[in-house]
Amino acid sequence: VLFHVVGNTSASGLRLPADHGLSEVNAALAYLRMPLFAVIAGYVYAIRPVGAHWQTFALGKVRRLLLPLLTLGTLFGLMQMATPGVNAQGETSLLTMHIVPVGHFWFLQAMILIFALTVVLERLRLLATLGATLLMLGMATALFAFAQVPHYFSFDGALFLLPFFIGGLAARRFNLNGPAGVAGAALVMLVCLALLLDAPLERPVDALVRVGIGLAAAWLLFAARLKWAPLAWVGQHSYGIFLMHVFFTAPARIAMQKLGVDHLALLVPLGVLAGVAGPVLVIRLLERTP
Repeated sequence: VLFHVVGNTSASGLRLPADHGLSEVNAALAYLRMPLFAVIAGYVYAIRPVGAHWQTFALGKVRRLLLPLLTLGTLFGLMQMATPGVNAQGETSLLTMHIVPVGHFWFLQAMILIFALTVVLERLRLLATLGATLLMLGMATALFAFAQVPHYFSFDGALFLLPFFIGGLAARRFNLNGPAGVAGAALVMLVCLALLLDAPLERPVDALVRVGIGLAAAWLLFAARLKWAPLAWVGQHSYGIFLMHVFFTAPARIAMQKLGVDHLALLVPLGVLAGVAGPVLVIRLLERTP
């Protein structure tokens, strides 16, 4: 939510310069933000993997991923096209909507592709043993580092997220969160940070460092077992917040700026609050309607 409030470039969100502190925080968190989502997706999948009735699994993913993409994703694309004052106006077209991913809904398309691939890998038993899973992880990392794929249907997003999804799956399926796994993650993190701080990195080294930091950070966070009840309550609504926060962050920013509010100390926390509280309210209302 903070990412979309601040914006990833000087032409989006609050339109801050690239050297602003908040912009630098946003850029640094790219090594953790979407990778952590994918690690959690892989971890949760390993708890309830596809069984013999893959059709039931596929139907569940259609309801969970494709339906929100075609409803909320389409609504968001139409609003981008029609609403004055949004930063992404002109980027969405009716003719290419969802062929070219719309906003953050690229994540749903990428996960659809990943789950489809996972069904195939499971049936071939290529994720059944630690050795085979690590081989798939290595191949996924190599594809992300070296392969050039189109942005259409979020094939590039799927290649980006696949190593993290497999990493999350492996952590759960083979219990890699023990002391050895934590020590290994810490070592990988230190090596990757040393490379990252040494000089600007180019592909494929940058891609390898991204995978290393994302997986290591997720492993360390899982091992830390951090608990905070208020955040756990918010976490119950996390998927809805992910899907719907943009419907609230941009209007909140536009409204505040129309009212002459230009202090970041107000724009940022109020934008984040709108992006969290708005979806939670909608979810609570929708839950009353079967």
